[in-house]
Parts: sequence; C-alpha cells; structure tokens
Amino acid sequence: MSFKQIRGNINSIEFLKQIFLNKREACVYLFYGPEGIGKKLIAHNLAKAVNCLKQEEFDSCDECISCRKIDAGCHLDVCYIVPDNSNTIGIAEIRVLKERVYLKSNEARKKVFIIDEAERMTVEAANACLKILEEPTPDCLIILISSKPQLIISTILSRCYKIKFTGLEKNELKKILMVDFNLDEILAHYLAYFCEGRMGRAIQMSRQPDVLIQKNKIIDDFFTSLTVYDNRDFKRDKLKEILEIILSWFRDIYIIKIGISDDLINIDRKEQISKDARHYSLKTVEEIINFICDAVSFLDRKVNPKLLFSNLKAKVKA
Repeated sequence: MSFKQIRGNINSIEFLKQIFLNKREACVYLFYGPEGIGKKLIAHNLAKAVNCLKQEEFDSCDECISCRKIDAGCHLDVCYIVPDNSNTIGIAEIRVLKERVYLKSNEARKKVFIIDEAERMTVEAANACLKILEEPTPDCLIILISSKPQLIISTILSRCYKIKFTGLEKNELKKILMVDFNLDEILAHYLAYFCEGRMGRAIQMSRQPDVLIQKNKIIDDFFTSLTVYDNRDFKRDKLKEILEIILSWFRDIYIIKIGISDDLINIDRKEQISKDARHYSLKTVEEIINFICDAVSFLDRKVNPKLLFSNLKAKVKA
C-alpha cells in the first residue's frame, strides 16, 4: 500500500512527504495519536518510500525489490521493535537496536527502525534508547509510535520531531465501511462511532463474528446478571473492551438526556436507551461515565477486575 492509498491523515502525510522532498528530514520522529488510526501503517510506508528504487513523488511503488522485501518483513535494513510477552520493551531489544544503528546498511538508502508502543519501554530501556537518539547516524531513520506519548520520558520526547495523527470523521468512516467493506449501515454506524473514527480498530472489530449481537449481550448481561467479571474469565484487553461498551451505553443515555439523539453509538437500540435514560439523573450519568473512564485506566494499573466491576454495578444501581 502506498501513501496515496491510505485513507485519512492526508494533511499529516502530505506534510511528512514535503519534509523529505525538501531534504529537511530529521533522524528521529514520534508518530502519536489514538490507537488504530494507521500510525504503524504510515511508518511502514515511510520506510518503503525512503528506500523505494523508483521513488516517484516520494511514495512507494510496491513493485521494486526494496518495497517487496519491506512488505514481506525480510528487508535487512528495516527493523521493528515491539513489546514482548510481558507487554514491555526491555533493554535487550534496545541493545539490538544500538548494534544495528551503527552498522553499515546492507542495501538500503536509509536504515529504518520502528519502535511500536514506545511508551512501553522500561526505564532501563528508555535510558539506553535515549543515548541512541542523542547521536543517531545520518543514514538511519528512527520512528517511535505511541498512543500515550505522555508516558514517554521527557528527554526522549525532546529529541523527536513530533507528528500527530487523528481518526477519520465518523460519518466518513461509516461510508468507507459500507462501500469498501460491504458492511450494512447499522453495523458500519456502530463501528465508526464506537471506534471514534479509528479505521484500523473498526476493520479489526468488523472481522469478529456477530459484533452487534456480542456487544448487546455484554450490555444486557451487565444489567441483568448477578455475577461480576472475574480475573479468570477474560484477559484485561477484553475487560477493557467490555468497559468501553458499557461506557458507550451510558454515553448514549447522556446524549439522549441533553437532547442530541442523532449522535448515538448504539443506534440499533435507540428505544431501549430512551427508556433507560428515564431512570437516571444527568448528574448520576455523568458520575457513572467518570467512574468508567477511571476504571479503564485502573485496569492498566492491575487493579482487581472483579472488585472494579462490583463497584461499577453498585454505582449503577445506587
């Protein structure tokens, strides 16, 4: 996929292209913005563009041997660093990066190193990475990718040329999902609004079976089940998704209560949302929404999910 085929972030991509066309590129970049909006895809395509053997208008041709190797993940001068099984990027990965940064390139114009989820570097890894960023070689390009740049140490941030990426406008994504991915209107609407314009996440969710049935089951179970979610039932990523689905329900209740019924996420259950809205005051809905938002961050801090959901259900019933 070339730059011109990527949906969304047109201005950011064009700005990035002009930097390289005018020979003003930096050695270290930070691509930041919400999850699932194509930051990694754009970084991958930048690696192709700087090394494409045709290099027409600073884009990848997807046909030359360099582009094909990068797409296949077998280019010797393009390296991805990602979190390991412990969900962190440790010192071992950064030591590999250090070794390769100072080696002569095998076949590329520029060696490219992409650090995905850079905020997951351990303190030791971040300090080691900082030393590399302080003295990068001119023939290398280092791209840090993050949805939580505030968690990256300030000394690393200060050495990065920062480019922000955003999601698509929700109705634009809805049309893309309907036209390009043949989704029906209700499903496309839910995914576009629930994912807040993040195409990558919307496409990923669209591949799951019975998306609407499953999300409605989560909502109904939350209100009717006497049990609460336990550590043994789901991984934390799934628990986070459950919280986000419940949040979308109370967000819709809030929207109904302030009189904006055309902007619902769960449009397939508008009638039920209107009924539920009668049971809560606006203040109570705001408190529940704030509690759920806090709960999502608590999951990242390894708070007991069973206790968290128990407190949430008590809050909802109060």
